[in-house]
Amino acid sequence: MRSYHAPLMSGWLPVQIDPIRLADEGVRLAGELPLDEFPRLRELVRAGSGTEPVTIELTFDRTVQGMRLMRGRLHARLPMTCQRCLETVVVALEAKPFAELLRPGEPPVGLSDDVEALVVEGAQPLSELVEDELLLVMPMVPMHDEGECTAPAAADKAAPAAEKKPSPFSKLRERRAKDRQT
Repeated sequence: MRSYHAPLMSGWLPVQIDPIRLADEGVRLAGELPLDEFPRLRELVRAGSGTEPVTIELTFDRTVQGMRLMRGRLHARLPMTCQRCLETVVVALEAKPFAELLRPGEPPVGLSDDVEALVVEGAQPLSELVEDELLLVMPMVPMHDEGECTAPAAADKAAPAAEKKPSPFSKLRERRAKDRQT
């Protein structure tokens, strides 16, 4: 297996990759890319917040049965806005892609439940492939973990039943009830 390794450097990771060719050659890609390479993720980051690079570890290989596989680990830490307290929350994204690589029209060789199919049409930007995988694990609503948020709990916001104001129609109900008794 040939390996391209870029510890803490983005310059050694290719800008464009052909996943099918990489699988045929048994290539491993490892390194980091700055968050600026991922425009859709960058849009989600809280303005004025520092950003860490995205860590990429991808292995492309071919099985004895002829399956071309891509598997690995992608990691990013994004400073976002907590939707409870509106303060900064760091959201850790970790994707573990495991996909059979297929050419258009090519049937899967042996998909199982834990392997997804990824149709590849030639070379594509590495950043797009990585960004797609990270967006799939993005939480719908970024929030601090329970107990870490500075916003009061929802239960604290609700007024206790004893402190609720009486209905403005309660006096009317009382008057009607008295009228019916007389």
